[in-house]
Amino acid sequence: MIIIMATISTATSKNPLETLSLLPTSSSSRCDDPGQSERPDDSLAGATLLSSTANLTNTIIGAGMLSLPLAFSLVGYVGGVFMLLFCVFCADFSIGLLLSLSDTTERYTYEGIAQSAFGRKGVIVVSVSIILLNIGALTAYNIIIGDVLPGLISAAAPEFLDPDWARYWCVGVVNMVVFLPLSLLRRIDALSASSAISIICVTLFVGTMVAMVASGREKNDAAPPDQDPTPFRASTDVFRAFSLFAFAFTCHTNVFPIYLELGNRSRTRMVTVAHSALTTCFVIYLAVGLSGYLDYTSTLEGVQGDVLVNLARSETGPVSATVQTAYAISIALTYPLGIVPIRQACAALLFGGDHPTTWPLQRHVTISLSLVAVNFLIGIFVPELDFVFGLAGATAGVTIVYILPALMTLKMLGHRLAMGKKLLLYALIAMGVIMGISATVVSSIDYAESVNEHP
Repeated sequence: MIIIMATISTATSKNPLETLSLLPTSSSSRCDDPGQSERPDDSLAGATLLSSTANLTNTIIGAGMLSLPLAFSLVGYVGGVFMLLFCVFCADFSIGLLLSLSDTTERYTYEGIAQSAFGRKGVIVVSVSIILLNIGALTAYNIIIGDVLPGLISAAAPEFLDPDWARYWCVGVVNMVVFLPLSLLRRIDALSASSAISIICVTLFVGTMVAMVASGREKNDAAPPDQDPTPFRASTDVFRAFSLFAFAFTCHTNVFPIYLELGNRSRTRMVTVAHSALTTCFVIYLAVGLSGYLDYTSTLEGVQGDVLVNLARSETGPVSATVQTAYAISIALTYPLGIVPIRQACAALLFGGDHPTTWPLQRHVTISLSLVAVNFLIGIFVPELDFVFGLAGATAGVTIVYILPALMTLKMLGHRLAMGKKLLLYALIAMGVIMGISATVVSSIDYAESVNEHP
């Protein structure tokens, strides 16, 4: 709590006009050095370790946490712990690879490093992957708001919403009142206070989940016996579980925006930020994944793709309302962190890599507004949370986290590496390709079957 309040204090101690300004920074015209055009004005590099860790932690947590109880149910509680450990290790390792490549190439964006390694084709592959990955995440945020908010409002004011339009109305209002204004902020450090509030809400959510499983729940006699908690569960569902775990640790697209605004910028300081954020998220994920699996596996419907759905069905009264409200607030405040890397990807694809904080106001507003609108529409028409997470994690997530960092390292630094390090990188690439393809196929088949069963 002291860390969180220090983060808020750091963010609010700055000139509020500077923090909230929508105007472009003073950095400027295009220059011959491509790395220089990717950087914001150096005067913006004032973020502390605490605020940077809060933003990266909030980026990682996002909404992926809600599908982790389902991921544990697919592989068992021991299998889930091992897979969670594997994914956090791989995420940390690949972040280290990206920071090493940044030092080598003197490029300061994921897209810029890809350009140094593979030219324009690399920029296109990375930018498209980043856009797809973050659209998946932002779509999920809209789905969660649509799952949670109508029920909360109806419980408080039953006659206020028309049931046929409740989901559209709630998601639309949140997009206009919360998502859009926050998405128009240019600097990621301007979101440090909202990230701290989001983490407080997540902490409340996690504490409640752990308390509920500790209190015990009687098993529903009608629940299928194969839903009983088990240490390991072996089936093709392991690929689906992997995609959910992989998506949950995907923060690589925001590593460089946070790195560029870090005060006294250095690789060592950014590695500290990454270690702190990933360790925090691992602990949170372990608590939520295990408690959700052990608690809701005993219910008739079993563990759902969105644990908030379990919560709404199984809990009543102020506990359910408080937890759902807290998580809805967390999601609303996390949303703009997904817009930042998409703007950077658009910069690489369309505007020669100029850092988005230097864009003219018209371009900044137009692109931000378009992104919010597109994600709203997708979130309305694709209401399956676990499918969105699974597909995004199995495709763009695997590419960004596992395949590309290893591939670019081999391309640019392969001649310096020992054979053991090369073999590790080749293994990471092979694992990413195999798991990505398998998870995509399994997730798509499962979704098609669920649609046929519940048209």
